[in-house]
Amino acid sequence: MKLNLGSGITKFEGFLNIDSDPGCNPDFVMRLGTDFFQLEDNTVDEVLAYHVFEHIGDGFFDFLKELYRVCEHEAIISVRVPHPRHDVFLGDLTHVRPITIENMKPLSKKWCETQIYITDSWSGLAHQLNVDFEIVDYNYELDETFKQIIQNVESNEQLNWMARSMNNAITEIHFKMMVIKK
Repeated sequence: MKLNLGSGITKFEGFLNIDSDPGCNPDFVMRLGTDFFQLEDNTVDEVLAYHVFEHIGDGFFDFLKELYRVCEHEAIISVRVPHPRHDVFLGDLTHVRPITIENMKPLSKKWCETQIYITDSWSGLAHQLNVDFEIVDYNYELDETFKQIIQNVESNEQLNWMARSMNNAITEIHFKMMVIKK
């Protein structure tokens, strides 16, 4: 099974299109972070979540646990979010949660365990939530203005520096997480 979360009016064939607004005519009406998926455990192999995570407030961790429950081992979750240092994020009153690569890493048990050796401290969020999402790929969408100014930005190292130090440089963050169930 494939899910398109926060589908809005953009429907993808072969996906269960889920949205909280019945006016978008989704396949299933659901408020993420509040409602539970009406799905069996381990039945989802692919998830699209384009401009969804940043809209989920207090129920975000419950949403992640529920998403983990319905996904099968090695399911891929494709996420797109506005960069929290861009006006696109700041200008939308419904954006309540900044999402970055750095703040998603603690959802990986492997990352949490590595931090014990690197920083000599425990950052066990994945263990606390009983989830395991490994980031397997990510990239940044450079703002058009910056594309014109900086012609030859090619490395992720350069983009990481821009993402951390410059407002409005990065429009969006795209990343893929793999569900790990051992």
